Amino acid sequence: MVARRRQGRATATVFATGEAGLRHVEVIARLLDSGPARRLPPETWAGAEVQLAAQAAVCTPSELHTWGTRTVPDGLRRAVALRDGGCAFPGCDRPPSWCDVHHVREWQHGGPTALGNHMLCTIHHRLIHHSHWRVRMAEGLPEFVPPSWIDRSRTPRRKPPPLLQPVG
Repeated sequence: MVARRRQGRATATVFATGEAGLRHVEVIARLLDSGPARRLPPETWAGAEVQLAAQAAVCTPSELHTWGTRTVPDGLRRAVALRDGGCAFPGCDRPPSWCDVHHVREWQHGGPTALGNHMLCTIHHRLIHHSHWRVRMAEGLPEFVPPSWIDRSRTPRRKPPPLLQPVG
Protein backbone atom coordinates (compact mmCIF):
# COMPACT_ATOMS: atom_id res chain seq x y z
CA MET A 1 0.00 0.00 0.00
CA VAL A 2 3.04 2.27 -0.04
CA ALA A 3 2.31 3.15 -3.68
CA ARG A 4 -1.24 4.27 -2.87
CA ARG A 5 -0.02 6.43 0.02
CA ARG A 6 2.13 8.33 -2.48
CA GLN A 7 -0.76 8.61 -4.91
CA GLY A 8 -1.04 11.74 -6.92
CA ARG A 9 2.63 12.70 -6.77
CA ALA A 10 3.14 12.66 -10.55
CA THR A 11 -0.23 14.34 -11.13
CA ALA A 12 0.56 17.04 -8.59
CA THR A 13 3.90 17.66 -10.30
CA VAL A 14 2.43 18.19 -13.80
CA PHE A 15 -0.29 20.41 -12.31
CA ALA A 16 2.23 22.48 -10.32
CA THR A 17 4.45 22.98 -13.38
CA GLY A 18 1.50 24.10 -15.48
CA GLU A 19 1.74 21.14 -17.87
CA ALA A 20 -1.78 20.02 -16.88
CA GLY A 21 -4.89 21.89 -15.86
CA LEU A 22 -7.49 21.22 -13.19
CA ARG A 23 -9.69 19.35 -15.69
CA HIS A 24 -6.76 16.97 -16.38
CA VAL A 25 -6.38 16.34 -12.65
CA GLU A 26 -10.13 15.62 -12.33
CA VAL A 27 -9.99 13.10 -15.20
CA ILE A 28 -6.95 11.34 -13.70
CA ALA A 29 -8.62 11.18 -10.27
CA ARG A 30 -11.82 9.75 -11.75
CA LEU A 31 -9.92 7.10 -13.74
CA LEU A 32 -7.78 6.05 -10.80
CA ASP A 33 -10.82 5.83 -8.52
CA SER A 34 -12.76 3.55 -10.90
CA GLY A 35 -13.53 -0.04 -9.95
CA PRO A 36 -11.04 -1.62 -12.40
CA ALA A 37 -8.25 0.73 -11.26
CA ARG A 38 -8.92 -0.01 -7.59
CA ARG A 39 -8.45 -3.74 -8.30
CA LEU A 40 -4.94 -3.17 -9.69
CA PRO A 41 -1.94 -4.16 -7.57
CA PRO A 42 -0.39 -1.07 -5.89
CA GLU A 43 2.70 -1.06 -8.13
CA THR A 44 0.58 -1.23 -11.30
CA TRP A 45 -1.77 1.45 -9.96
CA ALA A 46 1.17 3.76 -9.25
CA GLY A 47 2.54 3.11 -12.74
CA ALA A 48 -0.86 3.97 -14.24
CA GLU A 49 -0.89 7.26 -12.35
CA VAL A 50 2.58 8.14 -13.68
CA GLN A 51 1.53 7.27 -17.25
CA LEU A 52 -1.67 9.30 -17.00
CA ALA A 53 0.23 12.28 -15.60
CA ALA A 54 2.76 12.06 -18.46
CA GLN A 55 -0.08 11.94 -21.01
CA ALA A 56 -1.74 14.96 -19.38
CA ALA A 57 1.06 17.15 -20.72
CA VAL A 58 0.27 16.23 -24.34
CA CYS A 59 -3.47 15.36 -24.34
CA THR A 60 -6.70 17.26 -23.90
CA PRO A 61 -8.82 16.08 -20.97
CA SER A 62 -11.14 14.21 -23.40
CA GLU A 63 -8.21 12.47 -25.08
CA LEU A 64 -6.76 11.63 -21.68
CA HIS A 65 -10.05 10.05 -20.61
CA THR A 66 -10.10 7.88 -23.74
CA TRP A 67 -6.39 7.03 -23.44
CA GLY A 68 -6.76 5.96 -19.85
CA THR A 69 -9.81 3.75 -20.22
CA ARG A 70 -10.47 0.25 -21.31
CA THR A 71 -13.90 1.13 -22.65
CA VAL A 72 -13.91 1.87 -26.37
CA PRO A 73 -15.69 5.11 -27.32
CA ASP A 74 -18.45 4.80 -29.94
CA GLY A 75 -16.55 6.71 -32.64
CA LEU A 76 -13.47 4.51 -32.24
CA ARG A 77 -15.64 1.36 -32.28
CA ARG A 78 -17.29 2.51 -35.54
CA ALA A 79 -13.88 3.20 -37.14
CA VAL A 80 -12.52 -0.23 -36.15
CA ALA A 81 -15.76 -1.90 -37.33
CA LEU A 82 -15.50 -0.13 -40.68
CA ARG A 83 -11.86 -1.17 -41.12
CA ASP A 84 -12.29 -4.80 -39.95
CA GLY A 85 -15.86 -5.42 -41.17
CA GLY A 86 -16.57 -7.65 -38.14
CA CYS A 87 -14.39 -10.29 -36.55
CA ALA A 88 -10.84 -9.84 -37.88
CA PHE A 89 -9.92 -13.51 -37.40
CA PRO A 90 -9.25 -15.19 -40.77
CA GLY A 91 -12.24 -17.18 -41.98
CA CYS A 92 -14.69 -15.68 -39.48
CA ASP A 93 -17.71 -13.84 -40.89
CA ARG A 94 -19.33 -12.60 -37.67
CA PRO A 95 -20.58 -9.01 -38.05
CA PRO A 96 -19.41 -6.05 -35.92
CA SER A 97 -22.54 -6.29 -33.75
CA TRP A 98 -21.29 -9.68 -32.49
CA CYS A 99 -17.77 -8.42 -31.75
CA ASP A 100 -15.74 -6.54 -29.16
CA VAL A 101 -12.68 -4.40 -29.78
CA HIS A 102 -9.63 -6.36 -28.65
CA HIS A 103 -6.55 -4.57 -27.28
CA VAL A 104 -3.53 -5.89 -29.20
CA ARG A 105 -1.40 -5.07 -26.17
CA GLU A 106 -3.46 -5.84 -23.08
CA TRP A 107 -4.96 -2.73 -21.50
CA GLN A 108 -3.75 -3.62 -18.01
CA HIS A 109 -0.20 -3.77 -19.41
CA GLY A 110 -0.35 -0.28 -20.89
CA GLY A 111 -2.09 -1.07 -24.17
CA PRO A 112 -3.85 2.02 -25.52
CA THR A 113 -7.52 2.19 -26.42
CA ALA A 114 -6.81 3.28 -30.00
CA LEU A 115 -7.36 2.53 -33.67
CA GLY A 116 -4.43 0.09 -33.59
CA ASN A 117 -6.73 -2.51 -32.00
CA HIS A 118 -9.12 -4.82 -33.84
CA MET A 119 -12.51 -6.55 -33.60
CA LEU A 120 -12.95 -10.13 -32.44
CA CYS A 121 -16.08 -12.18 -31.85
CA THR A 122 -16.43 -13.86 -28.44
CA ILE A 123 -15.07 -17.20 -29.67
CA HIS A 124 -11.92 -15.74 -31.22
CA HIS A 125 -11.44 -13.23 -28.39
CA ARG A 126 -11.36 -16.15 -25.96
CA LEU A 127 -9.05 -18.11 -28.29
CA ILE A 128 -6.51 -15.27 -28.35
CA HIS A 129 -6.55 -14.88 -24.56
CA HIS A 130 -6.51 -18.59 -23.64
CA SER A 131 -4.32 -20.27 -26.25
CA HIS A 132 -0.99 -19.81 -27.97
CA TRP A 133 -2.34 -17.74 -30.85
CA ARG A 134 -0.67 -14.32 -31.07
CA VAL A 135 -1.97 -11.19 -32.76
CA ARG A 136 -0.10 -8.19 -34.08
CA MET A 137 -0.76 -5.25 -36.36
CA ALA A 138 1.05 -5.16 -39.71
CA GLU A 139 0.50 -2.39 -42.24
CA GLY A 140 -2.47 -1.21 -40.16
CA LEU A 141 -4.27 -4.58 -40.29
CA PRO A 142 -4.40 -7.41 -37.74
CA GLU A 143 -2.32 -10.53 -38.34
CA PHE A 144 -2.81 -13.75 -36.41
CA VAL A 145 0.14 -16.04 -35.69
CA PRO A 146 -0.91 -19.64 -35.01
CA PRO A 147 0.70 -21.84 -32.37
CA SER A 148 3.45 -24.18 -33.62
CA TRP A 149 1.22 -27.25 -33.24
CA ILE A 150 -1.06 -25.81 -35.96
CA ASP A 151 1.69 -24.42 -38.21
CA ARG A 152 5.32 -25.27 -37.46
CA SER A 153 6.54 -22.21 -39.39
CA ARG A 154 4.02 -19.99 -37.53
CA THR A 155 3.12 -18.15 -40.73
CA PRO A 156 0.96 -15.10 -39.95
CA ARG A 157 -2.60 -15.21 -41.25
CA ARG A 158 -4.69 -12.26 -42.24
CA LYS A 159 -8.20 -11.68 -43.43
CA PRO A 160 -8.24 -10.13 -46.91
CA PRO A 161 -8.89 -6.37 -46.77
CA PRO A 162 -12.50 -5.38 -47.45
CA LEU A 163 -13.37 -4.46 -51.01
CA LEU A 164 -14.11 -0.80 -51.33
CA GLN A 165 -17.33 -0.05 -53.18
CA PRO A 166 -17.77 3.20 -55.10
CA VAL A 167 -20.43 5.48 -53.62
CA GLY A 168 -23.27 6.71 -55.83
